[in-house]
Amino acid sequence: MRHTVLVADDDESIRDLLVMVLVEAGYATLDAANGQDAVELALEHRPDLALLDVMMPVMDGFAACRAIKADPRTTGIPVLLLTALAHTDSKVRGLGDGATDYITKPFENAELLARIKKVLREKDQRDALTSEVWSLRSLLAIITQNRGRPMGKTARIRVFVASPSDVQEERDQLRTVIDELNRLIGDEKGVVLELVRWETHVAPDMGRPQEVINRQVGPYDIFIGIMWKRFGTPTGHADSGTHEEFTAAFESWQVTRRPRIMFYFSQAPYTLRSPEDVDQLRRVLEFRAQMEKQALVWEYNGATAFPPFAREHLTRAIKDLLAADGM
Repeated sequence: MRHTVLVADDDESIRDLLVMVLVEAGYATLDAANGQDAVELALEHRPDLALLDVMMPVMDGFAACRAIKADPRTTGIPVLLLTALAHTDSKVRGLGDGATDYITKPFENAELLARIKKVLREKDQRDALTSEVWSLRSLLAIITQNRGRPMGKTARIRVFVASPSDVQEERDQLRTVIDELNRLIGDEKGVVLELVRWETHVAPDMGRPQEVINRQVGPYDIFIGIMWKRFGTPTGHADSGTHEEFTAAFESWQVTRRPRIMFYFSQAPYTLRSPEDVDQLRRVLEFRAQMEKQALVWEYNGATAFPPFAREHLTRAIKDLLAADGM
């Protein structure tokens, strides 16, 4: 597999040199002149590694590293910080922001490539192990739920969750809700619920990131959408990943009446801190207005209030799906 490296440096000559060295070494590259552009490219393309200069305009390398590591879609991308600052405090700060390694200018090309190769090898091993662990967990869950049940009597219902990055707590809570429902109604109804998320069901692959996600998650029976104050980043085919995922689900529902679609909007308080925050909220409200014309949406007051609604509504949806299937 050909790895992609994101290079960010405001010095065009250095940026071009780094790109040339990487291309000659067999890597695909993305390049940016500041930290903000680097973060946007990371979200859109999800490179295998980010090489960030520390001293950049708009957003420096430290802030860009924090932003990449804070977003669940890019948190797994290793970051190498490249800088002329050799002070220990600067190195500690970079590592504290989530950087994997710190390379001080001037550097030898051979050293840079060796560091990159080492980090990518470790990332590939970690990704492979993570994929294997989740596969084993999924298999174990199915075996556990099917223990003692006659063959041919189990239905699997796949629940897909779509959301921007600011509702990660709700995404994690769905795991607990699904486990509870599997214990409470799984045996009674002869059903195994599977929570489908890109974090656990998508492996690295070539293609537009959202297209890869759409392809790998496969068909599902229930779509859960969640939004708060962020709408997300354009995917090239839609205004955000959540928007593209909802559109695909809605188009399927129009034809087959599956998946069942449930969309939730958080009413938790927040503070708008930048023009970008205002724009994100505007897009959320516009999307909600469109949704309300064609569907019933649900409000909840913060992350702690989400599980009861999800549990109740999923129980109803599961019973309806099983009844429709004659079970």
